[in-house]
Amino acid sequence: MKARLPKRLGHCSYDAASRDWVPRGQANQVPKARRHLLLTGYTHQVEKSKTGAAACKRCGEKIAKTCLRVGYPVKDHRGEYGAIVNWFHSECARLDEMMVAYAKMGDAKLKKMVLGYDAMTKEERPS
Repeated sequence: MKARLPKRLGHCSYDAASRDWVPRGQANQVPKARRHLLLTGYTHQVEKSKTGAAACKRCGEKIAKTCLRVGYPVKDHRGEYGAIVNWFHSECARLDEMMVAYAKMGDAKLKKMVLGYDAMTKEERPS
């Protein structure tokens, strides 16, 4: 049975200073001095797990420290601006239809839509 996942928040910005996703309509909550630094256009982010505390939202298993993880913003009151990241193992993210579509379009599309893609090694990138 396919896991029921929370709906992805569209039209979010990313506050690199606080490492938080900012839903549309919440940008005015970001300190004025940082608003011009918000990153826009991304739908997902990829990074190496920092602690190993997050669980994959697709399979439920923990994502080990330093393992590659892929996520997207979802509405959640626990986030600084009302959004948090749903994290997935990189293997489980291959089931994400939007990520599959980006991968089919190539590296240029992935770089444009996935925050952190540029920092991945060639071995870590989808083949």
